[in-house]
Amino acid sequence: MTLKILSASNMHKAKLTVSTIAISLAALFAPSVSAQTCTTQYGGTTTCTVSGVTIDKKVYSPIRNTYVDNLSTTDQPFVAGVSEVVYSITVTNNTNQNVTNLTVQDVMPEPMVFVSGPGTYTNKTLTYSINSLNAGQSSTSYILTELKAWETPQACVRNTATVSLPTQANIDTDRAQICITNKAGELPVAG
Repeated sequence: MTLKILSASNMHKAKLTVSTIAISLAALFAPSVSAQTCTTQYGGTTTCTVSGVTIDKKVYSPIRNTYVDNLSTTDQPFVAGVSEVVYSITVTNNTNQNVTNLTVQDVMPEPMVFVSGPGTYTNKTLTYSINSLNAGQSSTSYILTELKAWETPQACVRNTATVSLPTQANIDTDRAQICITNKAGELPVAG
């Protein structure tokens, strides 16, 4: 066995190399939880691929009979004091590892109030947990809300949902927009 004695400058370089290897290994084996990774291609175009844990919030469109990302002023508005609005929230684990203890928060704008769904509702915020999501797995929840009476003649509001881990808040955020009128039978304003 040969014992090599390092000079002070070589010891410093060896410590940096060991530290760099340790940081690289930690990054390699840590689960990815970023919403997406974007890379710039030669020529300036950007390509984004979804990775990590993502959230997708959609609103049910009664006219289209399906869930959509947003409803605009060209869609039939919901009527304040009369309408119920249904949302879907899908959380997807796009990593190659299981993730646990996810928290979903759904902040409801005026004049929306929570009627039913998972979790607890306090101070205009619905909070619920997803205990575990396997790699590649999704979990979808449905939230029923209603619109209380409102003095604003017509406006569009966004409902925002976020997903978090115990070690990282707000991993991903998504919104769904609806338009509201306070007059029954009101037609949407083209926009």
